[in-house]
Amino acid sequence: MPYPGLVAAMHYAWAEVTEPSQVLLAILENEDKARTLYNMVERQYKFISAERSDDDERGEMTTFDKVLIEMWHEEQQLQNIGLLEFFLEEYLMAKSVDTYAEKKALVFAYLEAGALIDAGLTQQDSALENLIRVYQEAKARVYYSDADKSGISNKETDKFSNVRFLRDTAENLCRHMKAHGHESHPLMPEVEKIVDISAKHAEHLAGGRKRVFEAPEDEDSRPVGHHWRRQRRESGRHSKRPRDSYRPDYESRRDRYEPDDRYDDRRHGRDDSRDRRDRHDKDSDEEDRRHERDDSRDRRRREH
Repeated sequence: MPYPGLVAAMHYAWAEVTEPSQVLLAILENEDKARTLYNMVERQYKFISAERSDDDERGEMTTFDKVLIEMWHEEQQLQNIGLLEFFLEEYLMAKSVDTYAEKKALVFAYLEAGALIDAGLTQQDSALENLIRVYQEAKARVYYSDADKSGISNKETDKFSNVRFLRDTAENLCRHMKAHGHESHPLMPEVEKIVDISAKHAEHLAGGRKRVFEAPEDEDSRPVGHHWRRQRRESGRHSKRPRDSYRPDYESRRDRYEPDDRYDDRRHGRDDSRDRRDRHDKDSDEEDRRHERDDSRDRRRREH
C-alpha cells in the first residue's frame, strides 16, 4: 500500500531534476526516439488512470504509479525532465545497470519495442479511418447519389446496389471495431443500427431473398407470387435430359443404371461402344419381332 508521505517525497525529489542525463539527452536529440518515449509515458499514464483503482484499500496502484500520476503534465511532457528521468529509472529499469553504455542499450531496447507498438497502433488507426471513410461514402450513395431533386430514388437497380454496398461496409466496420476494442467509439451505435436497417432493406429490395449464408437450410428464399410460381412451372415442363434419337418417347439409356462390370470388360479388351451397338441391335431385333407378332395376330383376327 503506497504511503502518502513517501509518494509526496518521491514526487518532490524527481521534480527537482531539471538537467537530463546522458541517456535522456541522447533520446531527446532524436525526434523519433523522443516521440516514442512520450508515447510510452502517455500509455502508462492512461493505463494506470483507467484500469487501476486509486483506492488504497484495494492496493492496485503502486507508489511509482501514484508518483507518475502526480508528475503528469500533458501539455509539456518533453520539457518535464523530472518525469522522463523517473520513467527511465523506474519503468524502463535503467537503475538496474551501472554504466552509461548498459543504461543506453537497455533503454534503447525498450524504445525499439515501443516503436513497434506505435507502428501497430498507427496501422490499426489507419485501417479504422479507411473503413469509416468508405462507410460514410456508402451512406452518402444510398441517401443522395441515387435520388433526384425531390430526394426520391427512381433507379431501383442502383438503389439495390447501393444498399448492399452500405450493408457490407457497415458490417466490415462493425466487425473491425469489435475485434480491435473500439466498442466505445462514438460511431459504434450508429454503425450497429445501420447494419440492421441496411440488411433488412437489401432483403426487401431482393424480393425477400436472404444471402446464402443467412437463410436456413430448409428455407426456400426465392421470391413468391403468381408470376414466380408460373415461371417455376414452365421451367419444369422442358426437361434438359437427353433423349434417345431412335425412340424419342423413351428416356435416354444414359440415364439408366449400368452395372460397373462394363469397366471390367474394358480391362479385358472389349470395346464399350461396340457393346452398346450390340445391345441396341438386340433391342431393335426384339422390337421388330414384337411388331411381327402383333401383325400376325391382327391378320388372324381379320381372317376369322
